[in-house]
Amino acid sequence: MADYDIAIIGGGPGGYVAAIRAAQLGKSVVLFERERLGGLCLNWGCIPSKALLKNADVVNLVRDAETWGINGVAKATFDFASAIDRSRAVVDKVVGGVEGLMRYNGVTVVTGVASLKSTRTVACGGKDYTAAAIIIATGASNRLLPGIQPDGKVVLTSREALENKTVPKRAVIIGGGPIGVEFGHLWASYGTEVTIVELLDALVPLEDADAGRALKRSFEARGITCLVKTRVEDVAVKGAKATVTVKGEDGEKTLEADAVLLAVGFVPHTQGLDLEAAGVATQRGFITIDDHMETNVPGIYAIGDVTGKLMFAHVAMQQGVIAAEHVAGKDVPRSTTSRCPGPRSASPTSAPSGTPNRPPKTPGSP
Repeated sequence: MADYDIAIIGGGPGGYVAAIRAAQLGKSVVLFERERLGGLCLNWGCIPSKALLKNADVVNLVRDAETWGINGVAKATFDFASAIDRSRAVVDKVVGGVEGLMRYNGVTVVTGVASLKSTRTVACGGKDYTAAAIIIATGASNRLLPGIQPDGKVVLTSREALENKTVPKRAVIIGGGPIGVEFGHLWASYGTEVTIVELLDALVPLEDADAGRALKRSFEARGITCLVKTRVEDVAVKGAKATVTVKGEDGEKTLEADAVLLAVGFVPHTQGLDLEAAGVATQRGFITIDDHMETNVPGIYAIGDVTGKLMFAHVAMQQGVIAAEHVAGKDVPRSTTSRCPGPRSASPTSAPSGTPNRPPKTPGSP
């Protein structure tokens, strides 16, 4: 007999919602998370980034306060480190709420790196856990560019940028998707000289073209340089500075920066899972699923960014509900997300998209 009805690998928006729904349906659940509950979205994505964007909005409002008849703001100072501290405090509060939901719903949480040992066994911390069904909800990791290695000081991913308390004087942001434009807005609000480099022909290229053009005009009016249809050729770091070589329609140029942010999207986080041990199939690195979130192996499911369907928190949550209900034997509607065209791997994940993170809170809720 299995130790648990369901084992869930990954405690992000998909994983913790699946755990709650499964527990509501009377299933015994164990959830494995290598860091903190909440995953990328709550810890290093949409929650802290939106907290910082609120700070940026307040900074800009204060700076323009004389427009509203409020005088004397010229002497105001803006403490970026305090903004980072506030964002981390917001994260702690939200993650604490998720931890409380796990306890309330009787979900066993195991901290550690988990992997598949077989089709019904998860290994973590030197111990084996058996389950009648397994849900993989490991999310995604920052996509890196060949030859450009983040050092956490000059060359950053969004994770380092979300905890770096020093606002850079000059920044080059590689990638004009949601992550890139959010940090462009944030840093520019605190006085950074920002250049955004986007390979495609518009900012936020996966969104409506008019939105991308309007955003570019708005940014440029604020002094943010937007280089579209431009490729990054090289990033050279010397000491605390970087030189970024780019090539666009006007030829090649070099950009000097104190910080370089890699914001070119995410890749599925499957390393270390040992999918081969269970025979789980992948396509372009993403786990393939059917309309009920089930993989090619009966009893093994996958949800969220690791499937590459639509990399948003609210999608992962709904996929988690569908998977949990299918395991429980409920007649659930066929999902459309498993049939969405191709993984949107060029798009940043749900982390900065601003999607809600509201799991069901009480037994019997949807």
